[in-house]
Amino acid sequence: IKIDKSFVSEIMNNEKDAIIVNAIITLAHNLRKEVIAEGVETQEYVEFLKELDCDYVQGYVYYRPMPPEEFEERFLIRNEKIDL
Repeated sequence: IKIDKSFVSEIMNNEKDAIIVNAIITLAHNLRKEVIAEGVETQEYVEFLKELDCDYVQGYVYYRPMPPEEFEERFLIRNEKIDL
């Protein structure tokens, strides 16, 4: 289950959003589903979501959007055949 960034972006400043995010995580786990929070921009948010037992986070805290070519260059391992 994905938690929209509109809720995540205010969890540190808005108690109601923090309560909603916590409720979504609890409900999802009770349904045996994993949870990903989107729009996470700081390490503070990562730590807060860890405390709520959120399974995954995504957002600018890790990387900004990039062109596919740059992604391939940074993150994909190329399988090169080695002749023996």
